[in-house]
Amino acid sequence: GLVQPYLLGSANLTLTVAQSGSVIECGAAEDFVLPAITADLIGTNYEFVVTTTATSLTITAATGDLLKGGVSAMSTTAGAENDAFAADGTDDLIISMNGTTTGGIIGSWVKLTAASATSWLVRGGTIGSGTLVTCFS
Repeated sequence: GLVQPYLLGSANLTLTVAQSGSVIECGAAEDFVLPAITADLIGTNYEFVVTTTATSLTITAATGDLLKGGVSAMSTTAGAENDAFAADGTDDLIISMNGTTTGGIIGSWVKLTAASATSWLVRGGTIGSGTLVTCFS
């Protein structure tokens, strides 16, 4: 059968088109930069999976490559409400997880797919604690 490529994250990793289709294991403090999208790169995708609680995790798109879509967010805090957050589609370029309110607890995940020459489609599920807030900026 087909096995998806699996990458271990690092402190700073600029992703390449050759890494498209990879599952990327994320740790505590890592910064990922997505490649700039061009028309011939539509369909390029990456899936980020948090395996060590992320205290400072960022995924950044190139200027002009807007994030669209959203994530469901679950809180581990008793009595706290679960929520869902969507990128606004007009200026969001960054996904940030802090291990608490913006998600990043082990099991959080996001998948980004180049949906057009100027946008990444985002879907996923984040796990956080306390009163949850958006991971998009």
